[in-house]
Amino acid sequence: MKSTNPVFQPQPALKYDEIVAKVFPFYSLAAMACLFWAQPTCFAQSKPSRASLCDLQEKIKQGEHVAAEVAGMYYSGLDMGPLDDAACPTQATWVELGLSSNVNKEKLRKLLDRAGRAYVVLQGEFYGPGMPDVRLPENIKRNYHPGWGHNGAFRTKLVVHYIVGVGPAPARGWLVGSAGFFGHEFLDNAVKVTLVLVCSEKTTDVQSDERGDYAIELAPCKYRLVNVVTADGKELTIGPQKVRAFVVRDRGTTRFDVMLSR
Repeated sequence: MKSTNPVFQPQPALKYDEIVAKVFPFYSLAAMACLFWAQPTCFAQSKPSRASLCDLQEKIKQGEHVAAEVAGMYYSGLDMGPLDDAACPTQATWVELGLSSNVNKEKLRKLLDRAGRAYVVLQGEFYGPGMPDVRLPENIKRNYHPGWGHNGAFRTKLVVHYIVGVGPAPARGWLVGSAGFFGHEFLDNAVKVTLVLVCSEKTTDVQSDERGDYAIELAPCKYRLVNVVTADGKELTIGPQKVRAFVVRDRGTTRFDVMLSR
């Protein structure tokens, strides 16, 4: 049941336009301001393409870089840190500020100081994996893809020229755990089963991975496990001694494991 690589399932996964609407509802007016007020460098910029972070991560090739506008959740420090999209949370990109304007910088600083994260819309240069050193042997260069950021852990990088919009992130906490079948002892992992949770009369489904593990970002609430079903809809028996209620707190992590009977 133990895994070092659980399936991450942040909820809800906001699309680009939804994030833009959250953090910058008057985007078209802001774009006009860029053209007419105090942003002469806008005229010199290559027009950035609007794309989801997930799409850019998937399509950009080694050695490439493109002007882009992306939206997502920004964490950590002001000048550098990871940016991710809830639709592909394991593919964060590294962000470095190389600002041509300080608009929204102080607003972002305050949100990060207060909450450690913020929704953002950013314009800048998006880089794919770096190119290996030309002095390396060919057989190494073919399989070596230098990364960015801390310890080269990030496949892509965004150098930010404009902070287009900033908004507060919603309250969220993590639920992590494992589901497995038990008799007198552990029998097997509960693979690809769905935990049905209820909070304030709203239902949330959590799916385990191929090892029976799960990790999902949820709104703070007191949840109750009401059912567990297989991929084909068969209801499973929850162990009679299993406590079914748990609480998720903002920016906290709650461990909740599920014992099932065959």
